[in-house]
Amino acid sequence: MSIATCDSILLRSQRLTVEIAPPGTLYDGSRFDWTGFITQLTLDGQHTFCGVEPVPDRSVPHGAGLCGEFGLFGTIGYDDCSVGGRFVKPGVGLLPRPDLEPYRFSRPYDLEPFPTTVSSPSPSEVVMTQEPLPWRGYALRYSKRMAVSGPILAFTQTLENVGERPISITEYNHSFMTLADVPIGPAYHLVVPFEPTVEDGPPELSLTGREVTFSAPLGHAIYCRLQGFAAQRPAACVLQQRHHGLAIAFTTDFPLHLFPFWAAPRVVSPELFIQLDLAPGQHRTWHRTFTCHANPNGAHHHV
Repeated sequence: MSIATCDSILLRSQRLTVEIAPPGTLYDGSRFDWTGFITQLTLDGQHTFCGVEPVPDRSVPHGAGLCGEFGLFGTIGYDDCSVGGRFVKPGVGLLPRPDLEPYRFSRPYDLEPFPTTVSSPSPSEVVMTQEPLPWRGYALRYSKRMAVSGPILAFTQTLENVGERPISITEYNHSFMTLADVPIGPAYHLVVPFEPTVEDGPPELSLTGREVTFSAPLGHAIYCRLQGFAAQRPAACVLQQRHHGLAIAFTTDFPLHLFPFWAAPRVVSPELFIQLDLAPGQHRTWHRTFTCHANPNGAHHHV
């Protein structure tokens, strides 16, 4: 399922087409990173990998494709922000605090978006850069380079603290995957390089060896945190849809902070978290890759 518009940015290699919504067009909410709101990956002109989380009575989806997010559990400057003051959501902008309630990622907030520039050095890459809006000593410069080669989409992300106060925040990619538009259920397998465990895991999930599978088609959303990975080491995983022999591999180059796993009837997301702690003047660069596979014979892919 594609939700691309005529204004989509297209990156192309010989095998992979990537559809990206320009910042603030398809998505202008206060949760997800506006840079690189990727709505579809298409391999070899026929195999699709991205889905949409339906939201009743809204023409714009809550999430779609590959959506980054900073500060799922708490963002910068919220706790010491007075009502009416503003706090910082990297990838989005400055948001006013409406009341004394705790921060909730799912709550829509008003916002002043960060100034964002878009450049495309070649048909296979695009760079989006957000300039800071300094506020109460916080100021961040953020860039995301997205490049495609063969079946691989690669991210290079850099966050720079150009303010006067230290920052601490998490970032992850909330990947809304639906391979070949097949609903989530027993056809999907998540393969990880460790033997995962979960506490109070949903009954729809089965863990066997290094695989996480679904015992039945999903009728509602589920969430858990995979445990057992080597702490503070880079991680990888492969999501397989075996009816069509499709798979997408997720890799990172950073120490893994958390590994949640979320799924709903139409989309599924393994979430690889990074922890970012930056003193004034410091910056951090990290990488993610998404590699698409298609094998009509249904061969399994390993990590």
